[in-house]
Amino acid sequence: MTARIEHKLNVFHQRCLRKILKVTYKDHITNEEILLWANSRKLSNIVTERRFRMAGHILRLPDHRAAKVTISWTPADGRRKTGRPK
Repeated sequence: MTARIEHKLNVFHQRCLRKILKVTYKDHITNEEILLWANSRKLSNIVTERRFRMAGHILRLPDHRAAKVTISWTPADGRRKTGRPK
């Protein structure tokens, strides 16, 4: 996950929590306090943890399953021609 996507996830999560808790930015309450009030963590941390958990499940699958094959797949070595397609 790139830093930009991680930031966007966290911004969206904080905006939703502020709407749920009916807290505006004019109240000058920090994001950390909002997370404590909601008994939550940063969304990017939750997503990363769940990705690792899912990877553990996929790695235990048999080798012929599609999910396991896609993890070890590498794209072909060929390249497209430059310029506009004919």
